[in-house]
Amino acid sequence: MGVMAATWPLLLAGGDGRLIPSPGVKIGFLAEPIVDLRSPHASPLYSECLARAVTRDGALLTGGDIVPELEATDDIHLLDMAVLEMVLGVLSEAPALRLGCNLSPNTLAHPVAWRALLDRIERDAILADRLTLEVTENFALDDIPGAAESLRQVQQIGCRIAVDDFGAGYAVSAHLGGVDVDWDIVKIDRVCFQDISKTDAGADNLSSLIRLAHIFAPAVIIEGIETREHLAIAREAGASFGQGWLFEDGKFQFWRDES
Repeated sequence: MGVMAATWPLLLAGGDGRLIPSPGVKIGFLAEPIVDLRSPHASPLYSECLARAVTRDGALLTGGDIVPELEATDDIHLLDMAVLEMVLGVLSEAPALRLGCNLSPNTLAHPVAWRALLDRIERDAILADRLTLEVTENFALDDIPGAAESLRQVQQIGCRIAVDDFGAGYAVSAHLGGVDVDWDIVKIDRVCFQDISKTDAGADNLSSLIRLAHIFAPAVIIEGIETREHLAIAREAGASFGQGWLFEDGKFQFWRDES
């Protein structure tokens, strides 16, 4: 198990595979709704739960602060499990909610961690049809032995699976085509969307990217919708679902009770 960098305020429990905060540190998540762009006031498709931590001096750490540290020490599976535990707890208390959480390819590639995560979902299988796992693409899924079989396992329990950051990094058609999985959702990366939205042919280019994404999944989400102009471009391009700061009213936070 890796030794965490000093900038990361969470400690590893001695052997039980849990993240244990230092005194005064809290971990939790921010839930961002995935909105139906055709009916913005309808219930969200689901809300993505993004890891957060607050240090003892009140500093807020986001995924951008947290994830690289844990990936560098090969401990990201611990964060995946911690967020999953919180999400399942919220789902059990709120039957109307649908939530999603991130799943690192590192966790898929870690046999013991993957088995533990799968067992945890199976223990609350009644919640699985309200849970979406978003696979982040920090390296190619087709490089992970058994990745497709592992993802099909969670689908068989009832979860939906989404590929995150489509169009950026390894989340491109060349790599996805090598993974024999029927994806439920593709999320178009916010950088791709915002770059496209700046061009004169923005809506046409975005429409082409949406059509490409639909080859892999029936539902396509546009990330990074921050303005009314972004919303108009996404709708013109034929996007069905969106996520971003424009829909801030639907967000909520959850913090784990450390008492």
